[in-house]
Amino acid sequence: MTTTGKTLDGQNGWPRKAFALLVSIALAWGLAPAAAHADESPSGTPDAASSESAPSIESQAIVLYRVPDGAASDGGIQPFSGNGGTSGSDEAVDEADAALLESQGLSVQQTWDFSAVDSAAQASSARSLSDGAESVASADGDAAGAIPTGSDLRIALVERDGSSTEQLIEELSALEFVEAVQPNYVRSVDSVTFDDTYYADRQYSLHTAEAGGIDLEAALSAHSPSPAGENIVAVVDTGVDASHPDLAKSMWSKPSGLDMLPGAAGAPGYDFGDNDDDPTPHDAAAASHGTHCAGIIAAQSNNDEGIAGVAQSTKIMALKCSVDGASPGDMSDSAIVSSYQYIVAAKLAGQNVVAVNNSWAGPAYSPVLDYLINQAGRAGVMSFIASGNDYSDTNFLYRSTVGLESPYAIVIASSNQLNDLSDFSNYNETQVDAAAPGSSILSTVSTHDAVSFFDACLSHEEGKELTYWGDLSQFEQGSYTIEGYAPDESGEYARVDDALLDEAVRVSHDDGGLRIDVNGSVLDQHGISPVDFETRISWQIDNPFKDSPLAGSDFAATAGLGLSTEDMQNGVAASWALEVSGDSGENLSPSSGGWVAFDNVYSTSTNGLALAGIDTESDTLSICVAVSFFANSWATLATGTEEGRSRATTRR
Repeated sequence: MTTTGKTLDGQNGWPRKAFALLVSIALAWGLAPAAAHADESPSGTPDAASSESAPSIESQAIVLYRVPDGAASDGGIQPFSGNGGTSGSDEAVDEADAALLESQGLSVQQTWDFSAVDSAAQASSARSLSDGAESVASADGDAAGAIPTGSDLRIALVERDGSSTEQLIEELSALEFVEAVQPNYVRSVDSVTFDDTYYADRQYSLHTAEAGGIDLEAALSAHSPSPAGENIVAVVDTGVDASHPDLAKSMWSKPSGLDMLPGAAGAPGYDFGDNDDDPTPHDAAAASHGTHCAGIIAAQSNNDEGIAGVAQSTKIMALKCSVDGASPGDMSDSAIVSSYQYIVAAKLAGQNVVAVNNSWAGPAYSPVLDYLINQAGRAGVMSFIASGNDYSDTNFLYRSTVGLESPYAIVIASSNQLNDLSDFSNYNETQVDAAAPGSSILSTVSTHDAVSFFDACLSHEEGKELTYWGDLSQFEQGSYTIEGYAPDESGEYARVDDALLDEAVRVSHDDGGLRIDVNGSVLDQHGISPVDFETRISWQIDNPFKDSPLAGSDFAATAGLGLSTEDMQNGVAASWALEVSGDSGENLSPSSGGWVAFDNVYSTSTNGLALAGIDTESDTLSICVAVSFFANSWATLATGTEEGRSRATTRR
């Protein structure tokens, strides 16, 4: 994203800028996920979105409406249907609840019933929901008077062939029994880019209409209390890798007897994106987001591995809303509604669910989400929601966190290691309730993302056996080659002469690695824009892959870059790229590289990558790291992995 601060270009003289380059190339056997830092890296501050431009599923609408007396079902719809059904019913729709909408010529794809919360609130003998927990809040005691309540309220997903979403909303809004209507928005996780790796201080979709509902009245009558002292946090996100060794003992397990909840007993939650009881994330970087959040909350402590979550004695209920194979960070509102119904049902059944983690961005205010949060809150479950990553005052954004009326919604901004607001975080004096650490947070990632989070430095520090390890701070002068490249008249990069290289570039060693000082003023005097200048460092190694029976997919590699702290000015940035080639010259690591920029907290970057192939015949390999120095950009990549079977951690 474009940053504030001095613009460094030829016209401004390009005072001498320096960056220290620490290159650590490593190739590791196996690809178990690993530790890395990951930080939100927004592409820029957008103009305020509008409901018309917000992504949603066309020709669908979600409606909150009231059913007439005597027409409603007796407290909730059939348990689950379709792929994950447990009750034998194939119906996702309660016919009585749907009849009112169907009489308007609408096709009702799914209905949800949260009225058990209202029934419990009205009961004079409302019992405790868990040992020592509060009872269901009464409607009269609600501070959210603007949010509708009542046992006659239902939610439905409706559509009509040939009608646009806008037409559906206009028609439904005119009906007297409709309380609120909105598009079936597609929401996305608030962090899909993992970047800015630094280890000096390591820890600081589209919905298919087959999904059914959950009988909350059955949940209330089942009442299976959680073990004493155990809290449950529901992570509504892209799924959680329950096999992660730092999470396996922190996962909630569905008790037997809760048949109103979809999925088998023992499941750690449910996948409402793909309608099964395995909420394991898909194999894409964005899909690790839910696992990352789960680790921050409740990663196991004192197990001599990974990190420690902030809330011990807490179990993670994994509710996946993204669809495998689709955009991995996207979730539909209908899947989120189903997740909230699962949460409320578990709470009413005696499971001590205390909070919902909603670390995703919404395109617009959602009255249905407001109602869900309020119903869950009245049952004793708080909802924690990300403020968003647009670096804007939420007064000027059309977002899901703007205008929430429920007192049970806690909107959280992100802070950095200096206890300042993160450079990407949204803010507002009244609509944002608090800030919590959210920049470069070390946490868990999913198994599928192993290669994306490989970090040779971390593995080396922890004594892992690496196929190759090279640290340029340990290299003797003369064991590598330094070259400079700039565009020629045709625009192709050509090597500059040694005299100019000696004048513009100074090479030295320090404790951090090989240091490259680039004098932008000298380059400017020779008609070369410092933004276009590229320094290349290359060396050769004995080929560790010679005669190997393995393939490129069995290995990962990283390089690392750090900017000097002499000029801690936001906007100063550099990019790097890595090439590994054999005697034939073929690049075995295409499209590999990263960015690093000053953010007043971290100024280093590593990026894990899979090798496109390995050379098993050459005696030596050539390694080259290319670095360019530029301004007015803010984008970083960061990665890492550990060797062996242990899973990964990454900074968010």
